[in-house]
Amino acid sequence: MNELLNQSRDKIYVGGKSDKADKYIEPTIIDFGTDAAAFDSAAVMQDEIFGPILPVFRFKDFEKDVIKRVRHLPTGKPLALYLLAEDQKLVDMVTRRTTCGGMCVNDCLMHIANADLPFGGVGASGMGSYHGERSMKSFSHEKAVLTKYSWIDQNPLVKPALAARYPPWTEARKFLATVITAPAFAAIKEHIESPTGTKLMLLLLVILLGRKLGFRVVRD
Repeated sequence: MNELLNQSRDKIYVGGKSDKADKYIEPTIIDFGTDAAAFDSAAVMQDEIFGPILPVFRFKDFEKDVIKRVRHLPTGKPLALYLLAEDQKLVDMVTRRTTCGGMCVNDCLMHIANADLPFGGVGASGMGSYHGERSMKSFSHEKAVLTKYSWIDQNPLVKPALAARYPPWTEARKFLATVITAPAFAAIKEHIESPTGTKLMLLLLVILLGRKLGFRVVRD
C-alpha cells in the first residue's frame, strides 16, 4: 500500500502520511485532475484497494468518461459502485448501464450492512452472494442425479425417438432432434408435465389400455 502511495506521491491532494510499523495509512486523496490517461495507468488503479486511498479525476463527458470507463475497467467489474447524485435520470442510467457487485446511491458501504440485500462480486471481483438464504445457496452445492431405466430404451413406442441421440446422424434423426429441441416442443412438454397435463396423460393411457383390453365406449 505504501508503494502505491509513493508511485503517485506527486498527485496526492490530501493525506499521504503512513507508518509502516504501526500499519497505518492516513486517509488519502490522489488527484489526477483531468488527466484520464494518467488516472487509468496509475498503479493505484490496477487492482482493488483495500485501504483508505481514493484516486479521483475530473471528467467532462459522462458517457465516455464514466459509463464507458466503468464498463471497461482493466480490473473487471467493480465490487461496489457508489454514485453521489440527485438527478434521478442520471441515477437510473448508471443503475441500468453498469454492472457491479453492489451499488449505493448517496451512501457508501451500507448495502453490505443491510442483511436483506445480497452482497457479493461479479466476474473478477468474485462470484455468488451472501446474506440470509443467499448464503446457504452460495455455499451449498445441489447435486444433480439423472436416472434412466433400461426398459425405456427398449420400449417400442419411444425407442425410435431415443435413437436420435446416437450416430449415424441420418436426416430423419437430425429432423427429430430439431423437433425435440424446438421451443414449441418445450412448451408442449412443460404443459404435459403440469398437474393438468399429467392428469390428461393418465386419462389417455387408461383409455388406450382399456381399448387394448377390449373395452369400448358405446352409445345406446
